[in-house]
Amino acid sequence: MNAITGIGIYRKEDYPEILRLSEDRDNMDQTWEEWKKSKTKAMTNFKNMGLKTIDIIVDPNELVTYCRTKGLPINGQSRSQFISFKASQLDSN
Repeated sequence: MNAITGIGIYRKEDYPEILRLSEDRDNMDQTWEEWKKSKTKAMTNFKNMGLKTIDIIVDPNELVTYCRTKGLPINGQSRSQFISFKASQLDSN
């Protein structure tokens, strides 16, 4: 059985809030359009590596709640952890 990799998906209307909340915003794509291009490239790479992926919507409110509950800063590592957590919830259903 191949593991499924969760991929964070940002809704266009949520992206400015995700940027505002994130401590590492300077390292992130500065617009949703830039992020979308980066995601498309990443998806091509994942497909070429034979990885199965599942889209995980990153809701800013859910992300804040998750990070506060876990005592985590909002940054790339925490976003990845959140996405993995959400993917594992879907995988167990």
